[in-house]
Amino acid sequence: MTLDRDLTATVTFDENTPHRVRLYGQPPTYYPTLQEAYGHSVAGDTIQVWGIDLNESLACGNSADVKIKGGYDGPYLYQTGATTVGGLTVGRGSVIVERLIIR
Repeated sequence: MTLDRDLTATVTFDENTPHRVRLYGQPPTYYPTLQEAYGHSVAGDTIQVWGIDLNESLACGNSADVKIKGGYDGPYLYQTGATTVGGLTVGRGSVIVERLIIR
């Protein structure tokens, strides 16, 4: 591209939403929302989440004990930050959280 005059450009970035949340395992299972991943979890599962601001509140009603680990980078190699959620309600079971900010 040659910039020989004033130009207007529009750039669109598509977030890879189907892979924002995953249930750790071999192979891992990916979900677009934390609530959906929690809904498929069983006792002892670990849910990993990208270090982003999720526009959702999580309602935990399973009797399962799960871990939610936030702040991951895109390929889930490092926890470089934190994950923010709008709220967290635990009705049954237990939830251990790591690097999760609850607004």
